Amino acid sequence: MIKVKVFKKPYRKVNGKKVYHSTGTGGLGSIYQSYDGWVKLFGEPFTGKDTDEYKTDAEWMIRLEEKNSWEVVTIYNYKDGKNYCGATGMDVEDITDWHIGGHTNAAKHLLEDYITQEQKYPGMNRDEEIRAEQAPDIGWTFWSKSHDELHGEEQDS
Repeated sequence: MIKVKVFKKPYRKVNGKKVYHSTGTGGLGSIYQSYDGWVKLFGEPFTGKDTDEYKTDAEWMIRLEEKNSWEVVTIYNYKDGKNYCGATGMDVEDITDWHIGGHTNAAKHLLEDYITQEQKYPGMNRDEEIRAEQAPDIGWTFWSKSHDELHGEEQDS
């Protein structure tokens, strides 16, 4: 069974300096899900000063553990919200195209497995700090392609 810990702060202090949990993570793919679906699964996201305040409006930072290994996973919107697009940007509550970040592809696969597990056994392996509400009973769609490939934008060579 996969266990989850949702970070309560976006960083930890190391020698008096802030080190963000998401440092070194990169885009691994996208997932189609409602904002409410993520909130039901992981609680409220980081917003405002706890994000980059430019390309991202909302971000969840979680740690998924299975057996003796673990991965930091980030789930975030990218360049489609008010921070980046201004008045024409989407409200975070209306965003359904979310990006997955991690250090390795294992992070994305662990997230996929965790979501599948939560659909079968809601709330069974959550950190006690997380509320044990039932996981959203709506479909989850994962993409392995990059954001640009998904949206038909040209790749830089």
